[in-house]
Amino acid sequence: MANLSRLMLTLEQTEEHKKLKTVRVIYGYTLNCSKVDLREALVFTVSVDILGDDLIIDDKLALNVDPHEVTCACEIMSDESITMQREFLVSQKLLDEDIGVDEIKLDIKAVATTGETCEGTTGVVRGKF
Repeated sequence: MANLSRLMLTLEQTEEHKKLKTVRVIYGYTLNCSKVDLREALVFTVSVDILGDDLIIDDKLALNVDPHEVTCACEIMSDESITMQREFLVSQKLLDEDIGVDEIKLDIKAVATTGETCEGTTGVVRGKF
C-alpha cells in the first residue's frame, strides 16, 4: 500500500504578488509506492485541500486544488519513491482566514484507480494575508 511522506508547504508573496493580491503556494511530497503498485503501474490522482488551522475544526478554504496524476513506475524496481514539487497561485483573500495571523496548511490526498487512498497534512505556515 502506498503512503505519503516528506510533506512540505511554502507560501511566498513577493512585492509583485502583493500588488496583484496573490500568494504563490509551493508544496511537495514523496509518494512511496509498494512493489505491487509498481508492478501494476498504479496511477494515483493527487490533489490538495487548503485548510485554515484552528483549535477545534479546521476551516476548509479550498478543496481538490491542483489535481494531477502520478504513476507508480520507476526505472529501478528498488526505487519505490516518487518525489514531487508543485506550485500554484491563489488569491490573497482566500488565505485571510483569521483576524491577525493566519495559519495555513495543506491536506494532500492520493487516490489510486483501485480506490486505495493515502493522505497526509503539511506543517502549518503562519502569515498575515
